[in-house]
Amino acid sequence: MKFTPGPWKVDNFGGQPCIVPADAEKRAINGIYQSGEYIATIHDTTGKTKTANARLIAACPVMLDILQTVNAYFYEYRNGELSGYEHELAGQVGALVAMIDGPEE
Repeated sequence: MKFTPGPWKVDNFGGQPCIVPADAEKRAINGIYQSGEYIATIHDTTGKTKTANARLIAACPVMLDILQTVNAYFYEYRNGELSGYEHELAGQVGALVAMIDGPEE
């Protein structure tokens, strides 16, 4: 895994939504996260859009877990025996998981 393990949460830093590991506050000093704790901060959009973007980004580790579970279901539980639609969906899920995982480094 190449990214910060989830779960992540949305918090606030300097009036901007930010994404941090869910357990980051345990390591905060005087309510300020350590510099390496921030996964992302959201800028250059309106308030509601910033918050929505932050929630979407914070949900990514959970979404990846679900995608990997669905992928395993198609290929391990169903042994690759899929209907036409399931085969198409399995291909899309597998491609998305591969895109997230990225190339081996």
